[in-house]
Amino acid sequence: MVTIEQVTSHEIEVRPSASSPHRGVKMPTSGASVVFSDGSSRLTDGDRNLSGWAARGEEEEEEDPHARRPADVAFKQQRMKSWQPLLDPWWTILSFLLVGAVFLPVGFVIRAQNAALVEMRAVYESHLADGTAADVTGCEIGNNPNAMYKDGRRTCRVQLTVPDDAEDLDPPVLVHYELDNFYQNYKKYMQSYDQSQLLGSLTQDSVSKMECEPLNIIGGVKINPCGLIANTLFNDVITLESIVTPDGTVLDDAPLVETGIAWQSDLEWKFRQPEGFRYEECPGGEDECDCSQLGSDGERLWSCTEPYRDEDGLYFRYYYPDDETTQYLYETYPMVVSPIDGVMNEHFV
Repeated sequence: MVTIEQVTSHEIEVRPSASSPHRGVKMPTSGASVVFSDGSSRLTDGDRNLSGWAARGEEEEEEDPHARRPADVAFKQQRMKSWQPLLDPWWTILSFLLVGAVFLPVGFVIRAQNAALVEMRAVYESHLADGTAADVTGCEIGNNPNAMYKDGRRTCRVQLTVPDDAEDLDPPVLVHYELDNFYQNYKKYMQSYDQSQLLGSLTQDSVSKMECEPLNIIGGVKINPCGLIANTLFNDVITLESIVTPDGTVLDDAPLVETGIAWQSDLEWKFRQPEGFRYEECPGGEDECDCSQLGSDGERLWSCTEPYRDEDGLYFRYYYPDDETTQYLYETYPMVVSPIDGVMNEHFV
């Protein structure tokens, strides 16, 4: 026996009687009143068949009510063991004393090692700001930042004296340079480069052209690599003229190692010479390096006007694509970047 009663004008509720195993379900109906009789399972107003709803109730009854319950393991039931210390005063005091006993001697050792470092500093942009004229000579820049290059590549000489109370300087002796008022984290500066160009591509998309302005094309000459980052290279050449040892011996032309200053991963994955670049060594020396050699089509095979000689005395000739309309890095910084290294130069990287 099933009892049906009206819930709203568009919904009826079926409730099980004492002799019916089906649980209650709600059904929509279009009629405002419900008419039913014994032995009949149809509604006269909405012509709805109760047998379908009864079957759906049986399917829902068969579903396991615990099917979505998490597994009975400690992790999913949040029964993992945990330690919750009680931070009473004595426990806290002892903990701080223990931590202090460990780190206090470590701090003294680090401080002693830092005090033993010998640091010598000289401001050579204007020797009047720091040091005497005898220590820093020929380094005045003034209002013309290119004065040193226009004035016959003038040499700036800085003399650093190790303090008398310092011990002998053990290698390696590091040389750093410092720049003031240079904000390389400025947004416009950080975005002003073309990564595909640094990887050797000779084409640019519209976004890269916009980011590289105003150092992209100047006077019809394309700057490669373009942008502010690539064209603000610190191009001062630092060399060691001489070193005086503790016994008074003077070492002229002391070596200054300039390799290993860039990340190897950057050299392997972030920088490539332009597509089409090539070079070759001239084993016979300068006499066999003919940069004016022409190909079968009458075009020059090499970009150089004269062979390039490296620090080891070897001669090379090289070719850069579109060199007549492009200014490459070795042309922008001839004192720092060689045509063989290009963007692979560690100072640039």
